[in-house]
Amino acid sequence: LGLKGCPQVAARLENVDFANSAMCTIYPGGASRYIKHTDNSLMTDGRRLTTILYLNKGWEPGHGGQLRLFEPTMPSTTIKRDVEPVFNRLLLFWSTEEVPHEVLSSFRDRAAVSIWYICARECLHAEDAFKRLVTKCRCIGGQDRAARLCAAATSPAQAALLHVLGAEVRGGGTNGAEALSSAEAQDRQEVLAAIGHDFGGCERHRRQHRRLDALFGWDERVARVEEEVQAAQVEQLKLFQQMGLPVPPGIRLGKPSMASSAPPLLTEEYVRRTQHRSESCKSVGVAESVACADGLAAVLPTVEIEQEG
Repeated sequence: LGLKGCPQVAARLENVDFANSAMCTIYPGGASRYIKHTDNSLMTDGRRLTTILYLNKGWEPGHGGQLRLFEPTMPSTTIKRDVEPVFNRLLLFWSTEEVPHEVLSSFRDRAAVSIWYICARECLHAEDAFKRLVTKCRCIGGQDRAARLCAAATSPAQAALLHVLGAEVRGGGTNGAEALSSAEAQDRQEVLAAIGHDFGGCERHRRQHRRLDALFGWDERVARVEEEVQAAQVEQLKLFQQMGLPVPPGIRLGKPSMASSAPPLLTEEYVRRTQHRSESCKSVGVAESVACADGLAAVLPTVEIEQEG
């Protein structure tokens, strides 16, 4: 809340009134790391501000595990700063593409606690983010939950539903500025039940999904994001063709899903593997190839890693 009163960032933190539960992460020693990424690249999951508290007493530079921050955006190879994960250090940065970052290899157990501060308005327009917002995210700073949800609405109909969903029900009663009517309480129960069943299982739950989609524009937002991703991947294909490289598995034309549509990263390993197949690679060189194509595709080939962010 203190940052929201700061003129330099107040506009960017408007509607950032919620946070997730603290996430504790331990990277085991033995060169464990996490690849370059941004926490909310597509601006669809609500995360606006990332905070990390490090818990590593006696940490030394030789232990590795630095958080490497890059200049914007994902294609950037310019290092902004390496942050040592020393005990009691609190780090804050934007969750957007302005701050690509990676965790360098750690040679000692590395512990951190992360909290993301959430923009409610952004969450309203993406189904998964909406479900997290109304069922899991906490309202920060002792603010009234229903009031802050309503503040994120862009129409009276949205505000009316968010008021109902934001009411805190305890001990059989409703706490807040106004008690819910019996109809509102029933509506709240039905919406939350549908969310709890992921909008499946019966026609009543599917009907709630259609209602919320019409109210918040979920499918419209998905279509818009997919069009943007598709356009970006077309440009990536052109770059691969110009470099004389075969297209890696991470780039797929067609209709991508928002869950798997992060821009892929052309890795040095991929360039090495394909260099012998292209005469152009012989003149460009591996390092230059990576420098001009960094940020293009998902780490190739096959291993999926749990994200810190």
